[in-house]
Amino acid sequence: MKTYFRKLFNLGVYADNTKGSVVVELALIMSVFALMLVGGYDFSRMAMESHKMEQIARAGTQYGLLGQANASNLVEVERITREAAGDEGTVIDVVIQGYCECPGGVAASCGDICVTGEVSLLFLDVRVTKPFIFLFRVPELFGDVLLSGQSIVRVR
Repeated sequence: MKTYFRKLFNLGVYADNTKGSVVVELALIMSVFALMLVGGYDFSRMAMESHKMEQIARAGTQYGLLGQANASNLVEVERITREAAGDEGTVIDVVIQGYCECPGGVAASCGDICVTGEVSLLFLDVRVTKPFIFLFRVPELFGDVLLSGQSIVRVR
């Protein structure tokens, strides 16, 4: 009985046996590779969605560039922005702001005459945000991520 346990727990016997080591190493490396592949896919998807948010914000400001009447109609600018989002129009948050400034960045009321003698300039600011959900969620590592896009134009 004593020799049976001695043979059972004598791990030095297995030191030269390497028959299963390749399979174990492959299993370890493949799991790390699969994790890197899914992570790379998630981050590339996040980059594409971020670019899409910029395009959606740009669509709203392009509508405002058609004239001061369009830029002043913030409800219509928001509708155009949500329409550009397509199916995601209900998921995104849209913040639209129209404001006027004098040259040099000094805040002014729209239509005021600035110190330089020029009429204040009208700007349209469209900001779009959307939550991004990772395919492979690890809340401790990556919290909730908000993707955003912004476009600011001066309307003439």
